[in-house]
Amino acid sequence: MNAPTTDRFSDRDFAELGAPHLVYIRSVKSQNGDKSFCLHAANGIKLADAPSFPEALMVARSHELMPVSVH
Repeated sequence: MNAPTTDRFSDRDFAELGAPHLVYIRSVKSQNGDKSFCLHAANGIKLADAPSFPEALMVARSHELMPVSVH
């Protein structure tokens, strides 16, 4: 079996790679300065909000999603 190469993926195909199982968690601040954490699908679609990072991890894992680190 040949592994796919990234130079053959469209931007959309690359964004869908790993979806729907891979998610990332991003911290955000509300207009009043409160910090929360958003759970996003690999393609960038916002899935959920959580008040803390550990709770965002729990949400991901409870739905059998794999949180990954993005830099």
